[in-house]
Amino acid sequence: MTFREERYEDWLKNPEVCKRHFERLFGKGVVSAISDTQAWSARHLEKADHNLDFATLIHDIHHTAVKDRFPGQTFYDWTTIAYYYAIYHAALALLALAGYRSKSHMATLCGIILHYYHKNRVLEKKHIEMLGQIDRRNIEQFIEAQGLRERASYGVSVAFEERLSALARNDAIAFLEKIKDIRGE
Repeated sequence: MTFREERYEDWLKNPEVCKRHFERLFGKGVVSAISDTQAWSARHLEKADHNLDFATLIHDIHHTAVKDRFPGQTFYDWTTIAYYYAIYHAALALLALAGYRSKSHMATLCGIILHYYHKNRVLEKKHIEMLGQIDRRNIEQFIEAQGLRERASYGVSVAFEERLSALARNDAIAFLEKIKDIRGE
């Protein structure tokens, strides 16, 4: 188990551990309070939709325009990265609704777990295993997509697998839909 997974598991299991870590992040300035929560949230959600739209366009034209223009090349690594950022900006939109902004991916995740899993109880225990909520699976998708982004960015292969891009796409769509549902859109 990696450090990231251990921390994430600790945060899910123990609200006090999650709260203390979030407070430390706040004290260090990695997380800060914002006043115009709706505007911040809307901006991040707009950016999430933008990233999702762009990644979907590139993903969808791979077998036509990309193949014709760049024979033998794929850009699934870039679609995976864009899908990851769609998820990340959707997470930032959700964190903004709680009154915060974040300078790190894990701080964002910690804030989501604290405010939407433990405090606001948007998630019930029974929903943790269900898709369609910001439940454990969606949080795991957030972490998994970050791993995909890192593999796409730093991997040695130029041709990134299409199925990883498709997985990131599905995760991004599901995550954004849930954020919009919470926002009442």
